[in-house]
Amino acid sequence: MTNKQIARAKKIIENDRLGLVFGTEDLIKHDIESLLLEYFNLTMPVKITLNKKGDKIQITITTECQSVKRFMVGS
Repeated sequence: MTNKQIARAKKIIENDRLGLVFGTEDLIKHDIESLLLEYFNLTMPVKITLNKKGDKIQITITTECQSVKRFMVGS
């Protein structure tokens, strides 16, 4: 098995353990990154970690930004 195949198998096992469909984590990452890009000038890709803690899932989101974008509040 190649390193890529091992990483994919590990991801499938982890997602199964969490009760997630394979690829869900990437979809969540994309959605959160899109939202954060509306408010921040990100300097690092978003990283998402899901860890099963008993009957709950701990979600950790990590990224960095250079600044907060200016936004207008509608009247």
